[in-house]
Amino acid sequence: MGLAVPKQSTDWLALAAACLFAVHAIDLLVYSDTPLFRLAALGWPGWLLYLLVGAQLACALALISPATRRVGALGLLALAAIAFGARVAYREYGALAGAGGQLLIILIVLYTTRRAERSRG
Repeated sequence: MGLAVPKQSTDWLALAAACLFAVHAIDLLVYSDTPLFRLAALGWPGWLLYLLVGAQLACALALISPATRRVGALGLLALAAIAFGARVAYREYGALAGAGGQLLIILIVLYTTRRAERSRG
């Protein structure tokens, strides 16, 4: 006997995750010095940061609609995995909790979305 996840709680969870990732993307723009230095150290152009921020905002907005929620969550999952890998590569072990938390939030959104779709169908 499984627990049914109400559609309303799934929508609220997705909205909260969308807000979290949108604020994080804006934070990357406001405090862009460190990410730009990291990209420069790798020999990558600075405009890549703005591309990543745009992708994160687009995926966060996609979480709001149930029709595009899965696509947005999978995009954010890929971006969060890249961020987690970057934290490991730069040996920022103290910041792994934040990147791991982002991965966990997206996995929870994907799980609750799947449960809501199963309970509807």
